[in-house]
Parts: sequence; C-alpha cells; structure tokens
Amino acid sequence: SEKIVSAAKTLGFKYVFDNRFSADFVALQMTEELTKRINSQSGLPMINSNCPALINDIEKSLRELIPNLSLIKPPQHILARAIKKTFQKHKTESIVIVHLTSCVGSKTQINRMQLVNDIDAVITTREFIQLINSFGIEWNTIKPSQFDAPYKNISGASSLSAISGGLTTSILRNIFDKYNNDN
Repeated sequence: SEKIVSAAKTLGFKYVFDNRFSADFVALQMTEELTKRINSQSGLPMINSNCPALINDIEKSLRELIPNLSLIKPPQHILARAIKKTFQKHKTESIVIVHLTSCVGSKTQINRMQLVNDIDAVITTREFIQLINSFGIEWNTIKPSQFDAPYKNISGASSLSAISGGLTTSILRNIFDKYNNDN
C-alpha cells in the first residue's frame, strides 16, 4: 500500500488517507446498532450495508429485507465526511475526494441520495493502474511512502475489515468486550 500512496502523489493527489481508519468507527457504530436490534428483537438479522451490489439487489428483488439493512454509512463515506470537515476548517481551496477501490459498484454508490456529496469520484484499481501506465510511472521505481495524517493510524481490528468476515469479527469482539466488561 505504501507504493500506492507514492503513485497517487506522483499522479497529483495532495493527500492520501487510509480508509481502514474509518473501519474502527464503523465497527463500533454497527456494534451499537446490532446491540439495540438484539435488545428490541427487531430488524434481525442485521445486514451490512457497505456493499453497493447487495444493496441494489435487496432494493430491487428482496424488498422485504430493507428493514434489516444497517443504517451505518460505508467506511469510505464516513472518512470522506471527516476529511471534508477537518480540512474545510483549515483550507480555503476546494476539497475533492477520490476513492480508490476494487469495487466497481462504488462508482454508482456515490450517487445514492443519502451518500451524495461525500465522495466526488471513484477510481477502480484497474483505472488506477491505467493512470499509472499512461503517465509513464514505472511501478518498480516507486519508493514507498506513508499515508497522510491525521487519518493514517489503524488498529488491528480495522485491518480485519479487508478480509471476508472481518467486520463481523470486529463487531462480535466489541460485543464480547462490552458484555464482559459490564459484568
């Protein structure tokens, strides 16, 4: 990922932030939401709303599951809002948020009514590679660099978000800790 940071900066991006930073926040919010749903015995099972393809399928073909969708925004949108809020205090220039992802569905997700104006553009991994190649950047010559502050410190739990079942694991760990620390 350090080479991706350098490549993005070579392409002209001023700041590069780690989306895993917001994964901890999402896991904590979803833990609270799931706990409330379990206590009220409603909206179960709760379905993670981070996947745009899944949301589209539910809205089109499985409408009875809509109440089960989590109300928590996807991590990249939470991070985008935090970035805009932080940098608008200190900068007078316009802020453009570009999200780099392997998920093609994220391109349409940014236009959803509840998410509009968070992220300005989405670049897929394939498009990023095409940009690198079209600018003549040699991947083997890129020197690694770190993500920018203030959104670069991540926990072990946020690293789980990148693997299948990782968010669920984080939520279950949070619930376990909550109930074991309360007793």
